[in-house]
Amino acid sequence: MSALGHLKIVSQLLDLPIIDKDERSCGIVDDVELEGRPGKEMKVAALLVGPGAYDGRMPAWLLWLTRQIAGDRMARVPADATAYAHRSKPMLVNVAAFYQGEADRETRRTWVMEFAKRLQPNDDSAYVGFLTDDGEARIRGAYPGSTWYRLVKIKSTYDPTNLFRLNQNIRPPGS
Repeated sequence: MSALGHLKIVSQLLDLPIIDKDERSCGIVDDVELEGRPGKEMKVAALLVGPGAYDGRMPAWLLWLTRQIAGDRMARVPADATAYAHRSKPMLVNVAAFYQGEADRETRRTWVMEFAKRLQPNDDSAYVGFLTDDGEARIRGAYPGSTWYRLVKIKSTYDPTNLFRLNQNIRPPGS
């Protein structure tokens, strides 16, 4: 079977409900672990179901990366259903760098910003959980268009004095 055939089988298994022998729901298939090599015989080694399915199956750094790449699962929720509006993106990437002391900070920050711009030259979108002190323009990148205005309206209703202003603040009008 070709690699495309294997991908087709895997995609057909995703989100498949798993029912035990007593007809109780065990969840849905989140991922499929394959054994073998492309071009050779491959078989399904495990159906991964639920939040702990990846634990112990891969290094922690790869587990973190895997959880950030959500693919079409993000797109199943309408963009205006939550504050996260970038659901049509195929993946979520965080570019970061470690630095030693304040003298090294700006050099690393510049590198991160330039590298991120090379990855997304025509896209200013952002995930608010990855932002630091990037300023309002980057926060607006996390909440584009109608999402921003919807959140400003919510902020105006529930926090008109801007009491909760730490982290990535959305200012209510007049604050």
